Amino acid sequence: MLIVAFLPQPLLRHLQRVMAPDHDVVAVSGWNVLRDVVRTSGAEVAVVDPSTEPAVAVPGVPALGIDVVEFVAAIVPVVVYAVLTPRTARFMSHTNASAVRQLVLHGIDDDPERLRQIIEGLGASDADTVLVRPIIAALSAAGAPAALGAAIRLVFRTPRRFRSAEDLATASGLSRRWVNECLAAAGLAPARILVIAARVWRAYHDLQVPGASVGTVAARLSYPDVKSFRRHARSCTGIPPSEWNGLTADQCTSCLATLIGVPAQRPVALVRTSQSRDR
Repeated sequence: MLIVAFLPQPLLRHLQRVMAPDHDVVAVSGWNVLRDVVRTSGAEVAVVDPSTEPAVAVPGVPALGIDVVEFVAAIVPVVVYAVLTPRTARFMSHTNASAVRQLVLHGIDDDPERLRQIIEGLGASDADTVLVRPIIAALSAAGAPAALGAAIRLVFRTPRRFRSAEDLATASGLSRRWVNECLAAAGLAPARILVIAARVWRAYHDLQVPGASVGTVAARLSYPDVKSFRRHARSCTGIPPSEWNGLTADQCTSCLATLIGVPAQRPVALVRTSQSRDR
């Protein structure tokens, strides 16, 4: 899961510790940066503290922060994570009630287990909607154990934990052979392909974050080297990750859906570009 956070350093460090190592927390430096990163990346949750906004329109009320939160809330769930202060209360009272999905108060209800459960409960990526759900529906129609569908959902939510078909089999509590037989019966790709697809889907969206590079994304997903990552990326999308800035999210999803064996959302054409992100 990719979490975008605009927080003071103490809260940011706590959030990063709580969500590691399964989830990535990307810190941003301002409200406008938060809006742009959420809009262009595959972020699944935004976590903010209104005290980080210096400019006010109404005394004590961060107007820009409110505008950005309401914009971002139309894309991903927003969590306000803050110390209980009059400023926090004013922010909440002036923000559209539907914009903030959860208020978490530092030092009161942010113990690690609770905070992690809140964030994980809110995250529901595009992959879950357009890739995982059709996979689970196909498995169910083929009479596969429910545990296999749950394990596949976990692969797409925390892809850095899965490097092989054996990891998927272990998570499902089934043998690798049985897993592949169930997938074949449902008309889906083998477990090895599913794991690669999940890792590439996450890599694509991580590379949309400003400042991200092929090398850092490969390391974040626990690839042994950049070459291995590039090989997977090309096998899934037809182009290397250095050219993904010419690949839209819909195109990437369509490539992976075809590879996995689930219906694509709509036909798309790959667009190649000479610009490079490798560094």
